[in-house]
Amino acid sequence: MKIPHKSIIYGTFLLTGVSFLCRGIGFFYRTFISQTFGEEGMGIYQLTAPVMSMAFSLCCAGFQTAISRYVAAKSEEKNTSLRFLFCGLTITTLLSSLLSAGIYILSDFLSVKITVYTAMDGGKRKGECQKTKKRSSAGFQ
Repeated sequence: MKIPHKSIIYGTFLLTGVSFLCRGIGFFYRTFISQTFGEEGMGIYQLTAPVMSMAFSLCCAGFQTAISRYVAAKSEEKNTSLRFLFCGLTITTLLSSLLSAGIYILSDFLSVKITVYTAMDGGKRKGECQKTKKRSSAGFQ
């Protein structure tokens, strides 16, 4: 049975297949990264992951969907669709550059004040880390 290329079922199968492919690639990528970095490197990578995902969210917030919609709507007009594409690429490139520079400039603040306190307080923002209890022969006091 041949499925037409413009049908919803074809699009659903295509998106499902690509989604599984991306998940598989991500699995092997994480395995490779964990073997390359080691335990300590993975810990540092996991500490920086929230900052990277926030920067990615701010940089690409909805631009993919908007560009896809406009390009699909104006697919007959080649110049107009290319203009939307290059405009979106320019905006996301500028935002990415600004966010990268901001993260680089604020790296000390982000690494010491935010990441360390959050990790040591268990996610509670108290402003100071709790003092660790000393271990004695009878256990914690």
